[in-house]
Amino acid sequence: MWYTNPVNGYNSITRSDGKAFDSVGMLVGSGYGGYCRDRECDAVAPYLSLGYRTLSHGIVVSSGLLPNHNPNAHYLGFSGGGFDEVQVWDFNPLGWPGHSAIIIDAIEMTSSVPEPGTSTLLLAGLGLLALGARRRKRGTSA
Repeated sequence: MWYTNPVNGYNSITRSDGKAFDSVGMLVGSGYGGYCRDRECDAVAPYLSLGYRTLSHGIVVSSGLLPNHNPNAHYLGFSGGGFDEVQVWDFNPLGWPGHSAIIIDAIEMTSSVPEPGTSTLLLAGLGLLALGARRRKRGTSA
C-alpha cells in the first residue's frame, strides 16, 4: 500500500517509457478517514472527495471530483486511451489545504501500442506460415 501526502496536492501516475495509456486502474482510499466499518464510513465519507485529471502531453483531457469518497480501498479506473498521465488526490475541506492523504495500491495498466519485440515476432511468424504454405503447395503439385 502506498500512503502519500504530496505538497503539490496530487499524485501523478505515468509510464516509465513515456507512452500513452490505453487504460489504468488502481485501488484508492483515504488516510483522512483511516479504516472504518461500513456504518462508520457513512459518517466520514461526506467530508471526503477524490479528484482526478487525465492529461496528454501536459494538457487536461478529462477531470472531475467524486464526492463522498469512501476512505476504505475501492477501485478507480480510466479507459479509452488518449492520455499519458493520471493525477489523483484526496480532498478533505476539514484537512490540510493543498495536501492529499490518498492511499494508492495495485496499479494496473494496459497500452494498445505493441512493444517492438511483439511486432518482430508477429512478422517472423507470418513469414514462417507463408514459407510452410509455399512448401505444401509445391509438394502437392509434383
